[in-house]
Amino acid sequence: MTSSDTTAGPPSFRERVSAYLHEHPRLRRELYFAVGALGAGLIALPLLIFLAGSLTLGAYESGRLGAFLADFYGGLVRGWLPVWGVVLGPYALLLFLRSSRFILRRFLTPTGV
Repeated sequence: MTSSDTTAGPPSFRERVSAYLHEHPRLRRELYFAVGALGAGLIALPLLIFLAGSLTLGAYESGRLGAFLADFYGGLVRGWLPVWGVVLGPYALLLFLRSSRFILRRFLTPTGV
């Protein structure tokens, strides 16, 4: 048997997930939205909160941006609900807007006209 001899074994988990997402483009799109919204909640919102707080309230009590981010991500690890609200907020807003659009289309669109 040579090293170029390969027997097809069962597909790996990554290959199965990739094939599944390729077959379901809506799920893939939703996954992109979720990752983008969570990324915004983890990266952009803490920076904007620090900036807004610095401009309106003054310097952060523990120091600069690094101290704020350490407190923010520490709160995430500790399970502080306000921090988790900031992280999950963009995706929750996206779901709220989608469901509102669905309700408005469903119940306010005239039927049979």
